[in-house]
Amino acid sequence: MVTRGRWCLGLTLGLFACDCGGTGPITAPLVADPVALDFGRVAVGLAAREELALVNGAGALVTIQGIDLSPELADVVRLDAVPAAIAAGRDARLQVIFSPVVRGTYQGTLRIRSSVGVLEVPATGLGYEPRLRVEPDRIHFGEVRVGTTATRAVSLYNVGDGPVQLTAITGDAETSTEFTGDLPGQQVIPAGQGTTVVLAFLPLSGGSRSGRLVIATMGEDGPDAPSVRVEGIGQASDLRLEPLQLQFGGVLLGDERVRSVELRNVSTEPRLISELRLPPSPFRILEAPPLPATLAPGQAVRISLAFRPEDLGPVGTVLEFLYDSSPFPLILPLEGRADPSPRPRLAVGGIDFGTVQVNHGISAATWVVNQGSTLGGLEVSIDPPNPVFSLVGVSPPPVLQGGHRHRVVVRAAPNTLEPFEAELVVRMPEAEVPELRRPLRVSGTAFSVPDLGVTASLDFGRVPRGQGVTRRLRLESRGLLPVRVESITSSDPRFQLGPVLLPTSIPAGQALEVPVFFGDPRGPRAVLSGQLQIQSDDPDLAVERVLLSAETAEPALLYDAFEIWLNSSDGTSDFDLHVVAPSGALFDAPDDVCACNPRPDWGTTGDLTDDPRFGDDVTGIGTETVKFSAVSFGRLEVWAYHRTGSAPATVEVGVRSGGVSFGREVRTLAPGEAAALMEIEPAQGLVSPRVDPPQQPPISECY
Repeated sequence: MVTRGRWCLGLTLGLFACDCGGTGPITAPLVADPVALDFGRVAVGLAAREELALVNGAGALVTIQGIDLSPELADVVRLDAVPAAIAAGRDARLQVIFSPVVRGTYQGTLRIRSSVGVLEVPATGLGYEPRLRVEPDRIHFGEVRVGTTATRAVSLYNVGDGPVQLTAITGDAETSTEFTGDLPGQQVIPAGQGTTVVLAFLPLSGGSRSGRLVIATMGEDGPDAPSVRVEGIGQASDLRLEPLQLQFGGVLLGDERVRSVELRNVSTEPRLISELRLPPSPFRILEAPPLPATLAPGQAVRISLAFRPEDLGPVGTVLEFLYDSSPFPLILPLEGRADPSPRPRLAVGGIDFGTVQVNHGISAATWVVNQGSTLGGLEVSIDPPNPVFSLVGVSPPPVLQGGHRHRVVVRAAPNTLEPFEAELVVRMPEAEVPELRRPLRVSGTAFSVPDLGVTASLDFGRVPRGQGVTRRLRLESRGLLPVRVESITSSDPRFQLGPVLLPTSIPAGQALEVPVFFGDPRGPRAVLSGQLQIQSDDPDLAVERVLLSAETAEPALLYDAFEIWLNSSDGTSDFDLHVVAPSGALFDAPDDVCACNPRPDWGTTGDLTDDPRFGDDVTGIGTETVKFSAVSFGRLEVWAYHRTGSAPATVEVGVRSGGVSFGREVRTLAPGEAAALMEIEPAQGLVSPRVDPPQQPPISECY
């Protein structure tokens, strides 16, 4: 149960009663709990999850028709476990996941569309770059003899704006105590500086181990907890490496350094070396014996490796020796570090987006890396400027320090089916190369199946009771194949479609506009909502829903002079308009105003003298109109009669006063059929639709 004491305005849908003088639950068709989502601070690339409860306060089932995200949240928020319906008096919970792509504050709205209207839930979150960067973020200790300790060093860089204090290094809940870490003597790292942390692995038994060591920190913005993935193998091997790891030290970008390792068989049996495995990295094997190779007891071979750094900072990997049938390869850790050039030097990568749906967008990131000394005046742009590619997120920093990087996010939104290319341009006058250009590529594609696009919503605004407003519903075929629209139905009879022949097919690339009329002849003043359901052969969304909204008001005027008109969609059929007196009947003169009896006297039964209050009708094919200049009579019935024709046809009947429409009805009638389409109370300014089935009345000789 969601309660709100002494509040008369909440984030709710529909109309409800509220007594601000007391305390108690607010009952509304749909309520969100919490009324707003705050994800707090979330590191870029990570995700935060919040639960949103939807409480049904209505007396009937509420269906959830969809949830729309405002543009500010479209790329950073996703939804999980969205309910389809909520039973009366119950609640349903969905998951809202926030994952920022760039640093900054995100604020937007979730629009929850339901059978009782639209519920808006504000959402906010802050994306931030972690203050402490760990390099490398994964350490493999290799093969370590049981009972001995292997150590590895990782570098910590403070990339934030303020000092960071190291408080502890601990394993998470699933990490063995065989992995440990020691805090360095420097436990406070100023902004832009770094330090080194030593991690250790002491296996107590054989086998593989893995886990994660968490480095707890505290900064000006609160706590932070980067981590290092650790792995190791405890084993008493028949092979020995000398040294147990290769340290290449610091190497300038563009240079190469070579180191060697000796592999010796320390067992009393021959050992078969079957394979050397080295993952893609700046390390490569220069010299090794042909494999497979057999090592006799006591025999040794030498393997040489080279390190050519590709990016600033430390880097590490492992070389694996597979031998005999051992399930555990012998591991040789490889570690090196790229030192910055003494002059500023930039590096940046291009982006190939591949194939992207036309009129849709996708974002991708690359990095501008300063591989040299501190730089100033960094500029990033796209050449040539165009609507397909755009930069997203924060501007480049005024100064890019040596070893630091700036994340650049580019959005591609192709508007044609053709491939499109441009260049990402990075300029910095102080760098060795003052301008770098990298390619941006994208190819547009369209669905090879029917793809229907529709107007998201139609708002009719404020409409006086008894009057009508028309809006245009746009249906667009966005794919490579035509779209077949089977039907369009309205959830509320006050929202009606204009003449449209369904089913119909919309050719690829073309659009169809359908008029939608709103009029509320009798209802009280209120805010109204409904929806159109459009059924098509679009395989992704067979039923498309369009939200309808309007507000009714008191009529601008009552009828003191008005006219009733009739039009037909078929130019070969003759439709007659009949306006029947309160006590009269169709085809019953003088109580039926039509071409045969244009001026009856409804004041006196049986009196056929002309009454000047009624205007003339017309005969034959064309617009039929009856004009009235007085309102003393009561409720009138408006009939349409399909007098002559060869096939069913659509007829429209409407009421006007002073050039303003007060109502409109549409019906399809077969030849010889008649139907009452509406009732009018002129003195009250009311127009009511009639839904009587058509009939085939006997025709009097006059008609």
